[in-house]
Amino acid sequence: MDNPFHDEQIDERFAGVLLKALEKKNLDGFDYLEFKQSLAALDKQGIKGETAIKSAYAMATTMGLSISKLVKSAEYYRKVLRDEKGQFEASMQKHYAQNVEGKRKETGSLNKKIADWQGKIDQLNEQIAAAKAKIESADAEIDAAKKKGEETQKGFEAALQVIDKAIADDIDEIKRLLS
Repeated sequence: MDNPFHDEQIDERFAGVLLKALEKKNLDGFDYLEFKQSLAALDKQGIKGETAIKSAYAMATTMGLSISKLVKSAEYYRKVLRDEKGQFEASMQKHYAQNVEGKRKETGSLNKKIADWQGKIDQLNEQIAAAKAKIESADAEIDAAKKKGEETQKGFEAALQVIDKAIADDIDEIKRLLS
């Protein structure tokens, strides 16, 4: 069906969907939709406004259309459009639930996981810092213990040399004097 409702301000994609819905529910016989198509045909021929309406209606009356039937069928098609709107809104709600609310829940869950992970990272960083401090402290203790050990060894060696030399001197003296 050509679009007898052509308007530059509407999205032709949606207009096409709505026109298909109207065509699918088209009543038998000449009614509002055929009348509207007649007006569109007259418009293409340059006949517009009141003249077009009167001409289309005059032709339609020969096919059994009355003002009452014209208005009644137009109201019927408005109901078809309201039904389409209800279906569209239900579809949009489903889309919103899946693509907006679903994603919002997913991002909320991910944000919570990130916060939990960040807490664990912070805890691990604290443990790492404590371990590094312990290592630094242990390194200082190691250096102090090593230095003390070296001093102790020097002291021991010095005492050993003095005593060993005294004993060696005593041995030499004993051998010399008593032999």
